[in-house]
Order: sequence, then C-alpha cells, then structure tokens
Amino acid sequence: MKLTHMTERITFFAKETGVDENFSPAEVETEKFSCWAEVQKLTLREFRNSENVGYRKTTPIFLVAYKQKEEIQPDWRIKWRGKTYEIIGLDPDFQKKDLTKIQGRELS
Repeated sequence: MKLTHMTERITFFAKETGVDENFSPAEVETEKFSCWAEVQKLTLREFRNSENVGYRKTTPIFLVAYKQKEEIQPDWRIKWRGKTYEIIGLDPDFQKKDLTKIQGRELS
C-alpha cells in the first residue's frame, strides 16, 4: 500500500430512519466517517476494450486502508467530488490486511 497514491477524500454515509423538522419519520443521511482513498485507474487493456466512453467515471473503484474507524457496510453510500455512489462491490483483503477495494456506481 502506497499512501502517496491516496489523494482523494471520500465520505461514507448511511441512510437511516430519523425525524424531520415536522417530527415525522423520514430517511436521513448520517455521516459515518471520511478517509483518504486511491481511485483506481483503467489499465491499457481495459481502455482499449471499453466500448462506451465514460464507463469508468460512473463505476469507480476506490482503494482504502483496511483498518478504518468503523467497518464499512455494503448498504452505505459514498460521496466523492460532489457525487453520490452506492457500493456494489466490497472486497476486504483478509490475508494481508492491507487494502479494501470498493466498487461504486453513481446514483443519478
């Protein structure tokens, strides 16, 4: 793991049931924590074989440190560069305990 590659700040948040200003039940976003991440780039082979331009921008892969303040849950959302992503893949490295790979998909 190279910490110098982790140059993007991402924020994890969860949708939870809460109370809005009218004291009625509503879905609220609860921020869990922020961390530094590396956004994995496309390999040359993937770039040549990609048929639709911009595919990677809507489904980025985030690499974060294995140990975080809380265990990352698959139903959480990610905010990165003003956009919101849902987690569609979560792959912690249990062997080396080095990185966790998270695949996201942009919510429209």
